[in-house]
Amino acid sequence: MVRCKKTPSKRGTKKNAAEAVSRALQEIRKYQRTTTALIPRAAFSRVVREILVKQRGREDLRIQLKALLALQEAAEAYLTCLFEDMQFVALHAGRNYVVASDMQWVLRLRKPQDKSL
Repeated sequence: MVRCKKTPSKRGTKKNAAEAVSRALQEIRKYQRTTTALIPRAAFSRVVREILVKQRGREDLRIQLKALLALQEAAEAYLTCLFEDMQFVALHAGRNYVVASDMQWVLRLRKPQDKSL
């Protein structure tokens, strides 16, 4: 008696993919309703301090909390706009997902133009 191999059903993977998309959309809606910062304050503070130490060469610099919160809000707003533009580029290319070249295109389009040419 010879056994035949069954071809794997794709039904389960489509269902899982649809559930993942649904969960992702729910998560997007959830974060669109909130006004809290998405980047943890401690992690953002460490990155800012690291950049300041590299720029100034000193480790005894202090940052006011309001200044740090303003930097964090501006950084999150910039990143949100960047990812929105990346999504538009991906949709223009006929894709539902973002790839690294989308970010390169967005950054190239955002770069200040040299007006001397």
